Amino acid sequence: MRKAVVAMLTYFIGVTLECVVFLTISGDWFHYVDYLLIYGIFVLPSLFLFAIPISLWSDYFTAEKKYRKIYACFLHIGFGACIPAVMLFFIYTGEGWKDFSTLLPEYLFYVFNGLWFSFVFWTLDEAIRKLGWTERESMVYEADLTNSPPTL
Repeated sequence: MRKAVVAMLTYFIGVTLECVVFLTISGDWFHYVDYLLIYGIFVLPSLFLFAIPISLWSDYFTAEKKYRKIYACFLHIGFGACIPAVMLFFIYTGEGWKDFSTLLPEYLFYVFNGLWFSFVFWTLDEAIRKLGWTERESMVYEADLTNSPPTL
């Protein structure tokens, strides 16, 4: 449950900040909501399909490590950069492109977005974890709610 909350917070905070930065640079504030919604259509599914499983795997892998936060940060950011890069490589290879220099700005844009959202996701996850909300406590609380006897 915590990871889903973190994914939604990452969506709202990350997309809003990125849209504000891009719209400040471009100066086109008239289409802010359009940018926010269209950009969000691509980000939200990516967070649920990629970020949550990678974060769960990272939590499992770094659970007993001495420098857990550093390892988790590198895993989040590494996968955040690699997934868009690999996906775009296979998409563009299938189209038969030969000149990589024409696609470099678009390629770097998606890799930067992967880095940005993975860092925001990791930061929010660690902040919520520091507040004391862990997955185990969430599961115990939900189990208590489902197994509690009815009150009169």
